[in-house]
Amino acid sequence: MNSQKMPKLLKIFAYANYIGGTIGILFSIFLFSSQSLRSSLTKLKFSYLFINNIYLIGIVIILLSILSFFIAKGIFRKKIWAKNILILEYIFSLILFLISTSIPFSVGKIGMSLIYGYIIYYLILNKNVKDFFSMQPSKSSSK
Repeated sequence: MNSQKMPKLLKIFAYANYIGGTIGILFSIFLFSSQSLRSSLTKLKFSYLFINNIYLIGIVIILLSILSFFIAKGIFRKKIWAKNILILEYIFSLILFLISTSIPFSVGKIGMSLIYGYIIYYLILNKNVKDFFSMQPSKSSSK
């Protein structure tokens, strides 16, 4: 039986998706169940549009959380689509980080950009990751 071990960093990314999905669902439950949050946001003069769409935001977070669970499961099952979605997730995160942070280019912003860049590089070009996804799990071990 010739099986390739999952690279440790890839395993960390998969578990991070499970953890992120769990946190997202718990946060959404909090959004749906917290009337005090809604009144607090009103007192703080948050955007009316944001307050009225808090349920929509919760639904989007739940959908993304469910996607995170599927990505993690796909990574453990050596599914190429899961790896590709994970790569897109990190590219999207990098773009959002560069656009949305109010921090001018500083050591922290450059450092985080390098981390995202390394993760993307690792998922696309690392030999161990390529080998892991190229060997599909066998349905039966026939010799």
